[in-house]
Amino acid sequence: MTHVPVFGTTLDGVHYVERPSAYVLVRDDAGDLAVVRTPKGHFLPGGGIEAGESAETAAAREAREETGLVVDIIGTVCRAVEFTRALDEDAWYRKVSAFLAARVAERAAAVEHDHELLWLPVARALDALTPPSHRWAVERFAEPPYAARLREVVDAATRALGAIDDAASARRPAPDKWSPREIVGHLVDSAANNHGRFVRAQAQDDLAFPGYAQEAWVDAQGYRSAPWTDLVALWAAYNRHLARVMTLAPEAARMRPRARHNLDEIGWRAVPADVPATLDHLMADYVDHLEHHLRQVLGPDWSR
Repeated sequence: MTHVPVFGTTLDGVHYVERPSAYVLVRDDAGDLAVVRTPKGHFLPGGGIEAGESAETAAAREAREETGLVVDIIGTVCRAVEFTRALDEDAWYRKVSAFLAARVAERAAAVEHDHELLWLPVARALDALTPPSHRWAVERFAEPPYAARLREVVDAATRALGAIDDAASARRPAPDKWSPREIVGHLVDSAANNHGRFVRAQAQDDLAFPGYAQEAWVDAQGYRSAPWTDLVALWAAYNRHLARVMTLAPEAARMRPRARHNLDEIGWRAVPADVPATLDHLMADYVDHLEHHLRQVLGPDWSR
């Protein structure tokens, strides 16, 4: 079952009116996101679902009224619940919102003249949007498939790793094999090194980065004697951040071929030196490498 997050807090003694709503997530040709600026703040185009309407019909109607955009709905990206107060109505709402991917079919004049359509890069949209649920939906909409996979894997693996007791986490399967603690420590090192690569690659023309001596790093940091719960928490927090770094990286930076790289040396799935490589490949490769090592700890079928 798909997780539906809840935003906002409830107050004792307050009656919250259920308000089904629908919003569109739509980009222009430059990849910028449609955001509506109103006297109340910045929002995704959309609003309340009227009696007899589907989420798709309501989202398209609201987008047309607020922005003049005539949109074709592609499908549902995610759903969220948010508890909020409408000061101008003196009402409290439990908004149950559907966020729908859409494309622009045509442009017309907006009906609601106190609504201004803005086209913002994803990072700026995340800074501008007022409701937390809208910011969360934009991240889900913008994230590459491997970033979504990384979030899912981290959530599942954190629970599975937490079930390993302290003694087992330090036990090596053979004298020359890493213990679960050392494997997770290595994955922390992988996160640290690739974090720098993912950020630097957005500002440079190549994908050439220094490697690191993996076994020496594991030994130097004493991962085999590190507190297991702390190690798992560090690994999980770092990778949740990396999923966001992947999501915020502009598509142009992720997909641009780089003739100069050393992914033949530092990549888990090597790219030949004479074949152009992309940041997108490096990011996806990172997730594949992480899953490979988790299978060593949790077994080949742990996530199925």
